[in-house]
Amino acid sequence: MCFGLRSFSYLPKSSHCLKTNLSFFPRLLHSHTFSWKPAKHDLFVVRSTKSNDDLESSRPLTQFSPSLWGDHFFSVSLDSAEFDELEREIKTTKPLVRDMLMSSHSSDKEKIRFIHLLVSMGISYHFDKDIQEILNHSFTKLEDIIDKENDLETISIMFEVFRLYGHKMSYDAFDRFRGKDGRFKESLATDVRGMLQLFQFAHLGTPSEDIMDEAMSFARNHLESWIGGNYWWQENIYLNYYEQEGGHNEILLKFAKLNFNFCQFHYIQELKTLTKWWKDLDLVSKLPYIRDRLVECHFASLGTYFEPQYSLGRIILAKIMMIVVVVDDTYDAYATLPEVTALTEC
Repeated sequence: MCFGLRSFSYLPKSSHCLKTNLSFFPRLLHSHTFSWKPAKHDLFVVRSTKSNDDLESSRPLTQFSPSLWGDHFFSVSLDSAEFDELEREIKTTKPLVRDMLMSSHSSDKEKIRFIHLLVSMGISYHFDKDIQEILNHSFTKLEDIIDKENDLETISIMFEVFRLYGHKMSYDAFDRFRGKDGRFKESLATDVRGMLQLFQFAHLGTPSEDIMDEAMSFARNHLESWIGGNYWWQENIYLNYYEQEGGHNEILLKFAKLNFNFCQFHYIQELKTLTKWWKDLDLVSKLPYIRDRLVECHFASLGTYFEPQYSLGRIILAKIMMIVVVVDDTYDAYATLPEVTALTEC
């Protein structure tokens, strides 16, 4: 699939130019009703316009740094045999993970915590139907599940999981962690895992839920005081931390790593496809003022949907974003005011 600008005209055609009172004057020369007889004219003032040289001197001509990656992903070789092996191992391991999820020996609370683990590892999409079934059942008896539960991490996890899957769990469950003044208890600050989870779930609130803003501010203040501004949890993937935890599940960890490599294979293939499309357009040489930010656009598309089955959607979205970048840079980094006006009217 290939779409985008094949060429670009620096100067708009006459039919696209900004119309003024004077732009109709040439048409009068060809009119049969035009009279050469002396006539009385009213005095009027004509606004002067800039010459082409003046316009060129006012052109922004912003210089952007080149792409950090260049054509790197276009030259990356992918082993199809390795990809096939990943698929086979995923198909073999997936039923084992599903058995853990659907185990009849696990309580509703344990299943919800397991679902949260799947979400954190980026593998929950493999079990969407099973997860929906579990949560639909658990939500009907939510009050019993959270009754007498005073662990901040557990309540925060349950809130996050239910909200992620469309169940509006009430934030009233957090009243047990607030003092008489309505604020979160300072004693919670010693619960590191609970504070991390509190900060995470606070992003899932609605505009009318002020408690979410309070929770985010409370958690952020304490977390920042611990790490001294070094956001270490952003510098490594969740899998690394899970692997370091004592008593981690080896089968689950193996499946998560297989899935990570499987997704990575898809992303590299998408970047190869996008890089070829971008090279074929050759806009970097045709429009030297634009930013070459194709990889960044693809990375942004991953925030919309990261699952492998949405590969085509990511490619399309990255192309659209890159075209938007071209138009944006034309406005902000190259075009003069008359050109911008004409382009806007087109």
